Amino acid sequence: MDLSPEGELRAIHEHESSALTTSFGIRSFLNGKCLDIEWANRNNGAHTIMWDCHGGANQQWYVDGNQIKSKLNNKCLDIEWANRNNGAHVIMWDCHGGANQQWYGDGYQIKSGLNNKCLDIEWANRNNGAHIIMWDCHGGANQQWHL
Repeated sequence: MDLSPEGELRAIHEHESSALTTSFGIRSFLNGKCLDIEWANRNNGAHTIMWDCHGGANQQWYVDGNQIKSKLNNKCLDIEWANRNNGAHVIMWDCHGGANQQWYGDGYQIKSGLNNKCLDIEWANRNNGAHIIMWDCHGGANQQWHL
């Protein structure tokens, strides 16, 4: 699936027969690598990074309402401490429905309901282990994603 102007996260959710059973990888335009939970860590606070795609549960995601959840542990993609600033880390946390766990698609970008900033690969780093942060949207390849 592609995140495109015609296919926002809400639309993806509506088209899937069961959001809880349909999972997908989130792949970067920058380097073709996948959004990954570092070390397949199942705990709250686990960092999200980029890694070569391997299809493991720590790289599989599903949409539930406006939340993006991991197949690894059903935790939510979360902006750490609900930090509204550029550079805020994106982590995994128990789902609580806060604005820092709400996401929507805008073209190929994934934006936060907290601050309308974009999911971003820090410093446009193309290597495995690059951290995922929030940043003002600029349309660069490090902020564009395929689902």
